[in-house]
Amino acid sequence: MAAAHSTRPATAYWFFIVATFVFAVPSLIAPDLAAWVRAALLLLGLVLVVMGGRQFSAELRGRRRNAG
Repeated sequence: MAAAHSTRPATAYWFFIVATFVFAVPSLIAPDLAAWVRAALLLLGLVLVVMGGRQFSAELRGRRRNAG
């Protein structure tokens, strides 16, 4: 019986997808939002991009560790 490979599923792309929606949807759905709401959503989107970058980096490190 072959050994099962237990790899974590890739999740970094979900951060980038959600960040894209956070950036785009408010201007598409509610173009008359207050400036502070737009600034808060911009900040949230940037935080999601940074979190996605960190997760992607961790996933790459894990792949290198498993491959080597």
